[in-house]
Amino acid sequence: VMPSLSFLLTAVGAVLMLHAAYSCMHYRSLLQDMDLIQEDGQNEYPIPPMDIYVEVTVSFAMILFGELISVGSLQSADIF
Repeated sequence: VMPSLSFLLTAVGAVLMLHAAYSCMHYRSLLQDMDLIQEDGQNEYPIPPMDIYVEVTVSFAMILFGELISVGSLQSADIF
């Protein structure tokens, strides 16, 4: 059960992260189309919409949790 849940969380988190990147690029292209941002980066609006921040945070947490549960339990390390 855990490997499939781990894969599911990681995959959905990765898809959400790609969607957030696409949304950010789409937002930037909309600003360029409305002449609110120039091609050389002047007059740039540095803050993307809040939903992109939320989506990145949720997707990062999903990827992190998916990878953490795939590791399993830790084992002790003997130094000597």
